[in-house]
Amino acid sequence: MKSLIGITLEGGGIDWQEIGEDPRDKDQGITISIQFSGSLTIREAIKSIQEVINQNKIDWLRFSKPNWIFSSDSFKFSFPQYSQENWLHGEFVVDFERSTRSGPVPMGGISRDSTFCRFYLTPEIIMDQRPKKIFLSHKSVNKDLVRDFKNALEVVNLDPWLDEDEMPPGTLLHRGIREGFKNSCAAVFFITPEFVDEKVIANEINYAMEEKTNKGEKFSIISLVFESTDNKKGIVPELLKQYVWCEPKNHLAAFREIIRALPLKLDANWQWKESTVPVTPEIVNSTSRNEDDIPNECINILKKFGERSQDWKTSTSELALLVSFSEQRTQHILDILKNHEFLDIHRILPGPVKYYLAEKGRAWLFNKGLL
Repeated sequence: MKSLIGITLEGGGIDWQEIGEDPRDKDQGITISIQFSGSLTIREAIKSIQEVINQNKIDWLRFSKPNWIFSSDSFKFSFPQYSQENWLHGEFVVDFERSTRSGPVPMGGISRDSTFCRFYLTPEIIMDQRPKKIFLSHKSVNKDLVRDFKNALEVVNLDPWLDEDEMPPGTLLHRGIREGFKNSCAAVFFITPEFVDEKVIANEINYAMEEKTNKGEKFSIISLVFESTDNKKGIVPELLKQYVWCEPKNHLAAFREIIRALPLKLDANWQWKESTVPVTPEIVNSTSRNEDDIPNECINILKKFGERSQDWKTSTSELALLVSFSEQRTQHILDILKNHEFLDIHRILPGPVKYYLAEKGRAWLFNKGLL
């Protein structure tokens, strides 16, 4: 993991320093840190980063609430030494973490705190955010057939692209289709007797070839040949013959071929559906910053942190097992506590985010007689 640190200077400037890569660390990625003097809250840290970005005309990082957006091309232009990181491309949401550290204390001096704001860039983060739509190419006369496949793909949590849903009235046809291919990881061609390599279909085949060239193994071209009721078969266009196509015996077989050919790994670890006990209204509606308005469920989880050692850290899944809540419900409560700055996060990639009791949370528990 490579590391780049920016030390803020008096007057608002920033001094970027590259830290050597630890040869024992085999993980691919980049950690970008910005150091500020003093102990900053999350809100203060975000504001300080935005001021540094504006004053130093940094165009590769921006805050779009609640996320930080990273631009690879602008970053590589500013730091050419990273231009060979082929995995780093496009725009994506970047993981953010804030931590404070006390510096050495001179004889008779006062401890000097520093706040570090870190952004983590890894191939896994980028891969997870790549568009995963599945473009469904077909003739309009076969729309009913394709809708059935679209509905089936949605049932298994895939994201099919169908023109009638994705292009609102007024969308320029070719521009809308081109954008659909850019946001897709596969193109399924429904080759019926009516499917002819001309006009719009010809453009869609060309766009699919272009995406295959650009994305390589991360883009699949799937051709399915169907037979009409009068035993006429669709004809595979010449450009698509270089890829494997199939003639499924029925729609179930065709659906199975689509799933098998996708460049996605479906999650085989089926989970139980969420409990019938809903997230309580006070949790859903808890947006207040008033510390006295924290719901009881949040207080109960906060007490779990207070009952343990000062350096106890736990992930969402671990805490969910401890309190017997669903992970979704537990994560929502953790988000509220972090928003109130009662909890902070710690993360060592590629592991999960860990939560721990912040000073404000400890002080709140103490004042309430819960610590």
